[in-house]
Amino acid sequence: MKIPSSSSFTLQGGDASFENRQKALFNGLSQAERACNVIQPVSDYPDLAVEHFRRPPPPGKRRRTETRQFKGQESIFKRPELPSPFADKNIPDYLRNPHKWAKYSLADISNEDMSDMNNTQAALSFLNGLRARRLKEHAINMEIEESPTISKVTFKKPWGGGPRALVIQDEKEKPVFRGSKIVLPEYVIGQRTMKKGRKEKPLEKFDRNKQLKLQHLEEEEDQ
Repeated sequence: MKIPSSSSFTLQGGDASFENRQKALFNGLSQAERACNVIQPVSDYPDLAVEHFRRPPPPGKRRRTETRQFKGQESIFKRPELPSPFADKNIPDYLRNPHKWAKYSLADISNEDMSDMNNTQAALSFLNGLRARRLKEHAINMEIEESPTISKVTFKKPWGGGPRALVIQDEKEKPVFRGSKIVLPEYVIGQRTMKKGRKEKPLEKFDRNKQLKLQHLEEEEDQ
């Protein structure tokens, strides 16, 4: 706070001695103020100027303003370049998997050996070797088929009857009433019973002479 000077603040009233003391007091205060440098101009404190008291920008905007000075310059932090997934497809398989391939060299073969006549002879010899191998295999198969020691294995359909014997039940074996008890026929566990089929009755032959003749009734109805 600025202390008022003797010219700006005065007390009215009193005699001449009071006014002199008042002036002497304010003069002493002004001298003490200049000696202690209590009051300094605003230009000595630029940070306290009114124009510097502003609301700080938000975090995102502050970051943009801080990095604006580096705009257009090459960054020292670069993303590592990953290998392209299509790069391996351009590499042939004999370079990616050399263990799957066999390398042949024609350095020890002369030009005469690679002529058409020599190639034809090599192809014919290869075919003759295959033909001889097939004939040999066919002869071995014929010997195996004709040898009597080797017996063929035959497969038969299994019979599902089992060792159980069939027991034919007699029609006479029926429950019998003896005294005050009913005696049932004997039954063996594990044996199946087979019932006899009914006998077909023979057709009876009729004598045509003994048959009744009713043709005269039909004649009467027609009349």
